[in-house]
Amino acid sequence: VKKKKRELQQEGPPDASLQEINQVILSKSTLPTGFNSSKLTIELLESTTTQLVRRLGWFRDVRLRRAADSFMKSHSLHQKATARLDTEGGFEKPSHQMVQVYEEELQEYIQKLQDKMKVVPMNERRDIKVKLGNNNAALAKEKAKLAEMKARAAELAKKPQSVIKSATTTKKKTTKGGLVKKVKKPDDMEDV
Repeated sequence: VKKKKRELQQEGPPDASLQEINQVILSKSTLPTGFNSSKLTIELLESTTTQLVRRLGWFRDVRLRRAADSFMKSHSLHQKATARLDTEGGFEKPSHQMVQVYEEELQEYIQKLQDKMKVVPMNERRDIKVKLGNNNAALAKEKAKLAEMKARAAELAKKPQSVIKSATTTKKKTTKGGLVKKVKKPDDMEDV
């Protein structure tokens, strides 16, 4: 099945009218007239708060997360922005320095709270020491296996052509009915 090629959309005139384009070009600010700076301020404060909470690990403690959120809502920038949220314009977008000052104030506030609540960070490195028991069954098996291997290596050094048959090997015998019967070899028949 052959796919049909899509037709390219023809580009027409811009969506904005000529008057709006001229107004934007001639105006000193690059912001459109319907710009709501209070909404942008609230979004900036929220994103800064969540970045700090994630970056400094406060998300591990619910109390610290809630304290950071309440600090943001009680901050003067946030309160001014929420008061002027419905009205367009009249509120100046905060500068980068103002947002950095807010970030530093939030860090100081949470640090004081951590000292007050005596919260210790949970991401410290801990050394866990495991003591092995002397009577451990697995260790005893390993030691027995090693001793057996050493004895076998010594025996092979003396007689390189020797073959050791273990007592647990089984032979298969077939009966008259065709059934397979397993028979264990006795220890005294072992050839060394």
